[in-house]
Amino acid sequence: ISAKILRIKKDNKKIVAVFAVFKKTFIPANQIMPLFDESNARNAFFKYWLPFFKWASKQDNIFLIFKGKPSSTQYEVGFVKEALAEIPRDKYYRDNNLLMLDVIAISDCVISTGNSSALYSSLCFGVPSVSYSPGATGYVAAGKYNKYLVASNPDELIKNIKYMLKNGLPE
Repeated sequence: ISAKILRIKKDNKKIVAVFAVFKKTFIPANQIMPLFDESNARNAFFKYWLPFFKWASKQDNIFLIFKGKPSSTQYEVGFVKEALAEIPRDKYYRDNNLLMLDVIAISDCVISTGNSSALYSSLCFGVPSVSYSPGATGYVAAGKYNKYLVASNPDELIKNIKYMLKNGLPE
């Protein structure tokens, strides 16, 4: 983990890791069966993710770490870059080459998509986590244990993150 992130941790900011996968759902070139053209993909992405980016930009007590798969180019897509630009550069760090385990170890909350390994790994390590499946696109088994572990819309995602940061991982 970089010295910058460790310094942020010492400044008592809450670290929220984002292990989201945008490519399969929102980026037409990466969909097995394209659901959207570029304009529709942008609109859908903004509908489900832009409220989070705008909310995060206004939070002075959190620092975000965005991590995709090492070969991922999802953060280079125009509308994803546009959403990320909502957040001041000193409030986040993006590096696909960080080790997931290292990021989870320093995080106060993890956001992932669907039934991901990031969700279950963070839960196994006792790190509060929220699985975000925009538009209820998939079943996430962790939701049967506690409603704050899953979200299907932006308001629910933000509410669940706030809950996790305040209360920690539910029993």
